[in-house]
Amino acid sequence: MNRSNSKIVREKIKEHIFEYYEFDDLIGDVEAIKHPYDNTYNAAKRLVEGGCFLIYHTDVREFLESLNLNNKSNKTFSDDDCWKMYTHLLSREIEKIVSKRRS
Repeated sequence: MNRSNSKIVREKIKEHIFEYYEFDDLIGDVEAIKHPYDNTYNAAKRLVEGGCFLIYHTDVREFLESLNLNNKSNKTFSDDDCWKMYTHLLSREIEKIVSKRRS
């Protein structure tokens, strides 16, 4: 089982993000939707929730399954839980990408 913060999983998530965005376009879109007193994570989350990446529950579930994040009990997660996990994982990586750009 891969952990969501493992290097392998983070790299797969970055690859997924860059299937949809060029680097500079991603940075520009995050900055464009960022509110004045907002943080990058929340702006990235709005980008994901707004449909800039996967939007169908089946596709989201397949992507998460490809990351091999399931626990040992092979519990099936609801569509809502999958969407929350997908949104969080992408938002977290987008935040890191934007933060590195600023450094």
